[in-house]
Amino acid sequence: MPGACHKVRWALSTLDEPVREMTFSAVRDAGLSDVVRGAADPNVYRLRMARSGQADPARHINNLTTVLVAVGFVICGATFLWLSTKTYAPADIWILSLYGQLGGLLLATGLITFVWDLVGKRAFAAEVLSKTQLRADIVTSGLERVTEHYLQDVEWEGLFATSRQLDIVVAYASTWRNTHRARLQALASKKNGRLRVFLPDPDDLETMAVLSRRFKMTVPQLQEKINEAIEDFQSFGVAGNVEVYLRAGDAVFSCYQFDNQSVMTLYSHSQERRGSVPTFLVGAGLISDFIASDVEAIHSQSRKI
Repeated sequence: MPGACHKVRWALSTLDEPVREMTFSAVRDAGLSDVVRGAADPNVYRLRMARSGQADPARHINNLTTVLVAVGFVICGATFLWLSTKTYAPADIWILSLYGQLGGLLLATGLITFVWDLVGKRAFAAEVLSKTQLRADIVTSGLERVTEHYLQDVEWEGLFATSRQLDIVVAYASTWRNTHRARLQALASKKNGRLRVFLPDPDDLETMAVLSRRFKMTVPQLQEKINEAIEDFQSFGVAGNVEVYLRAGDAVFSCYQFDNQSVMTLYSHSQERRGSVPTFLVGAGLISDFIASDVEAIHSQSRKI
């Protein structure tokens, strides 16, 4: 570092007094006066960093390096521009043009280096890192697809074909149940197949009151739909492969847990019937672990019928 300081000071000494003072002022404002003037003792440097509240030494060192390089280009450029103002013999007039163009190029390079390294490159890096972090979060969560049309956009056929066990947490699922009736029957009839269904308890009036307001129907209408779902799901059973459970309490989402993937559908608070709701298809990951844990919690709170 001392050798670099001597070189910088020598280069500054070649400039005219106004240019030299302007350069010293810029360097001093950038916090580099100690480096340029040769007082770059490592212990002093660390102490001054601590006193100034600099928490990232690597960033500060990069700032110093960037500004030193930029100042070097500016000094060289200013030197060539100054030389281009001198008087030369007519035969050497081309040197003026060379010095002028070279000086302008070095000066512009120094400024661009300063702006890019201290501003542009960091903004670009921050953008890349934010996207990389988002990608990492998505991978960790296990999220594979998001849609608002759970009946059409989810690959139900593939999910049923590759699974032997299915846990269903729904209110009554009339449309979904009728759409996948044949697939539900096929899954229940597989060797080692198992279908567990968790429904609201139609005999729990508090639960019925909450859900009837959500679905904008009377309690008797809701009880009828749930009882219909109970009978329908039980009819899919082969050799006891279908288990139906009833639970008192308000479910905050619907889910379909297959062997390797799960589908989670949110409920709306608008109290209006909606044909599109956010639906998430997930594989192994944080969301899948949450669904599995919640299904087991619901199972422990339910009674089998």
